[in-house]
Amino acid sequence: MKNLRFMALFATMALMFSACGEDPNPQPGGGDENTTPSVTLSQQSIEAGPEGGLLSVGFTIQNPLGDVNILAVSDQKWVNSFVYEASVFYFNVDFNNSLERRTATVEVRYPTMPDPVLLTVNQGASSASFTIDVEEVTTMTCSYSVTPKDNNMTYITIFSDAEYLKENEITTLQGIFDDDYAYFLQEANSANLTLEEYLTQTQYAVKGATSSTIEYLAPGATYVVYAYGIEYTATGYKQTTPMHYSIIETELPELEDAVINVKVTTTATSVKFEFDPGDWKGLYNFEFYADDTSMYLPEGESVTEDYTRKVARRWVWNVFEQMDAGWYLEEIISAYCYQNKRTYNWTTQTPDTNYIVVAYAIDTVEGFPQLVSTPTVTHFKTEKVSK
Repeated sequence: MKNLRFMALFATMALMFSACGEDPNPQPGGGDENTTPSVTLSQQSIEAGPEGGLLSVGFTIQNPLGDVNILAVSDQKWVNSFVYEASVFYFNVDFNNSLERRTATVEVRYPTMPDPVLLTVNQGASSASFTIDVEEVTTMTCSYSVTPKDNNMTYITIFSDAEYLKENEITTLQGIFDDDYAYFLQEANSANLTLEEYLTQTQYAVKGATSSTIEYLAPGATYVVYAYGIEYTATGYKQTTPMHYSIIETELPELEDAVINVKVTTTATSVKFEFDPGDWKGLYNFEFYADDTSMYLPEGESVTEDYTRKVARRWVWNVFEQMDAGWYLEEIISAYCYQNKRTYNWTTQTPDTNYIVVAYAIDTVEGFPQLVSTPTVTHFKTEKVSK
């Protein structure tokens, strides 16, 4: 009987100590694994086709905090638009606009859960749908061909100046597609046409192999030719293949060993330039740029091939602008080009400003006046105006 009494006493004491150790109001996320919320996914990875679309993954929440739901965040923009239901979350995978397979990581988070649960999203890539062959590139022309694997496929092909993409901050293939679509839609609406009617009439959209020769390009410039398949829809069209592209860089003319020396004299309101082409008997041109322009070359920096390309492009673009305004080439050359030693006086409106004067030889290449020497860059500063 005594042993039974002691056993009963020990049992009562154990219950008392156990009760004393319990928190009558346990807080979520405490050290007890049985009360800390956790999330389990129905799968750790998921596959998406190159066309993308809506995908879903099941989940369960252990020890949930009332009606609080999960939050999913992707490290890639092409996985987006998360929607949550009781035990499933949905998300969109964008069309894969490249020829490369790609991977994203989705973090599934929940309040007080120390670490997120990870989901890997893998997206396949389509096989090559086009062949783009660049056949000939000169200083101002380019010939290329586009051949689709499926001759019955409707596709869009465009030759674009890379400078346009840069100026409009278009840095992705999806950005190019979106810019194309917005432009075509605007033009079609202006012409009171559907997108299919507009693209067909303008021959932006074609079938079968095509070839083109583009003229009046700028020397030393970068261009891109690209193509992608489309399928017309009730409201417009959708992309059906990744975008294929080829980068094209026009050549610089063969550069002459010509140096255009420049002497600069400044006063409070004017600048005097004295040009000496030395042994160069042909034409030359000059331009001057302030230090707040993209063409300004800081003092001490050498004239690189890239800078020579910039100057060559700018000269030709300026000539194109004058021609568009109705000038003849002969008139442009007469107005803008010098020969032999010359003096030029410029009345400045911007005192106390750093400038450069850029001078270079001009000659006819492929029937067009082009830069044919490495530019000479001379720095000067306009004087302050006395009060």
